[in-house]
Order: sequence, then C-alpha cells, then structure tokens
Amino acid sequence: MIYGFGSRPATNPIVSHFIEGANGKYFPNARNVHMYGMSYWPDFDWVKWQQEKIPIAILGILRGTERLLWIAKEQKINFFYIDHAYFFRADAHKNNNVTNDRSYRVCLNEENLNYLIHDKLNDDDINRIQKNKNLILPRNYTRTTGNKILICPPSFAIARYYKFKNNDVELWLNDTVKTVKEQTDKEIIIRYKNTSTHYLKDFENAYCIITYQSTLAIEAILSGIPSICHKTSSVAPVSSHVINIKKLKLPSKQEIENWVVSLLAGQFTMQELKNGVAYGAVNRLQKQKYIND
Repeated sequence: MIYGFGSRPATNPIVSHFIEGANGKYFPNARNVHMYGMSYWPDFDWVKWQQEKIPIAILGILRGTERLLWIAKEQKINFFYIDHAYFFRADAHKNNNVTNDRSYRVCLNEENLNYLIHDKLNDDDINRIQKNKNLILPRNYTRTTGNKILICPPSFAIARYYKFKNNDVELWLNDTVKTVKEQTDKEIIIRYKNTSTHYLKDFENAYCIITYQSTLAIEAILSGIPSICHKTSSVAPVSSHVINIKKLKLPSKQEIENWVVSLLAGQFTMQELKNGVAYGAVNRLQKQKYIND
C-alpha cells in the first residue's frame, strides 16, 4: 500500500496519476490553502500511518506536504517525492513547448536524484529516454575563464523546508558571498529565483555558479560552467560541494552524459505516472534508497 496526497487543483492530477499507477490510495485535499498553510485530508489517519509506516507520495514542499515529509524522515517512512522535471519542465503545469508533453521527477527518499543510476538502466529505460537524450546531447562544453561568480540563493520555501537557521536565506547568501570574497576579487552576480533577466545573460563570462540546489545549475553545467552546490542537489554528481574557487570540479563529457542519462531516467510523463512505469522504474533504479525498517 502507498498513500498519495493532494494539495491544490493544479497539481492534484499528478499525484493521483502516480498513485493510480502504484495501486495505492489517494487522499484529495478538502480545502485549498495558501502556500504555507496546512491542507486537510479528512479520511487520513495520521496515527495509523506512522504506526504502520505506510509509504507516501507527495508533490512539492508546500501546503502541508512538508509536514508529511518531515515526519516521514523522522520516523523512517519511505516517501516518493514528485516535483518539476530536470529537463523540459512543465512550467505552470502545462505542456513543455519542446516535447509537447508534461514531465515530472520522482525520487525515492530524496527531493532530487543526487547520485548516478545510468549503469542500472535496462532496455525499456533506454528506449524511454532516448528521444529526450537526443534533444540534450551532444553539447559543446566550452570552458571559459570568466570573471564573474554567479550566486543563486535558495527560495524562502527551501530555507524553511531544510530548516536553515531562522529560515534565513540572506544569512546563507551573506555567508556565501563572504567566503567567495575571501578567495577571489572576481565580480559577484546575485540571481534570485524571481529575477526577470534571462539566465543566459547571467551566464555570460561566468566563472562558476554557486547554488544550494537550484535546477538552474543543470543548464549551467550543460553550458560549460562549473558548479558548486549542496550535496542534496541534482547537480551534485558533477559539481563541487565546498566553495574553493581555485579548485573546481570540471566534469568530463562522459561524466556529464552519465549524469544527464541518470536524470532523464528519473523523470516521467503524465502517462508514465498513470500506467505504473514511474512507480516501477523508481523502485528498481533507486532501490538503494529504500528504507527497510
């Protein structure tokens, strides 16, 4: 058995599709709340769930899903985390204009696929991702000796979910800027999540990008820009994790291809959520993350 939880109309079909594909039980939310409010699932028994350690599936870290995730982590209950895709994301939950489809990432007991699974793929996996892989690779990774450090602070929602000190994004940013200034006199560019400037403008002359776990770093890697990120990030396998401006990880083309293939294998279309492909693939490819307690 697996439980799934709705949180708002725009995303409820995504979770309900996944639960249908997993033959689980879906709990629709009984009220719509603001992003930091608490959804209400009338038929959900919080005590039974924790006692029986029933796996759950949720989308995002808002409207009460964060509480489910915090408890799941504390109580060692398996969870399936669904969110925007790594590539060809469905902005505003509409079809991507490249693939003309909607895709979402699904992770087992993680918020991002922060390790490689390329060597675990079977023929079905390879066939499933090949078309999208051809849209991404090969790429020219032009390394530059840029003169700008691009820093992308996390959102308040991320700070709140990961329990930053006082949920303070500016504290993270100030500490990061201080560390960078101690190591280099390169220009520092701050790019917030709601920045309107196109990211390619900020990529110009970028020496590296520093994020917590922003998916913008995916495009940075594919543009030849080295990354520094937290270990929970989806770019962790091809990034540095400690700020050392003079000693950045420069992934090879093969390392980048293995990483791209891994991420593509961890994202799924709406149809693949509904027909059980996503549930089966995640259990098989990410089984090392399964909690057996």
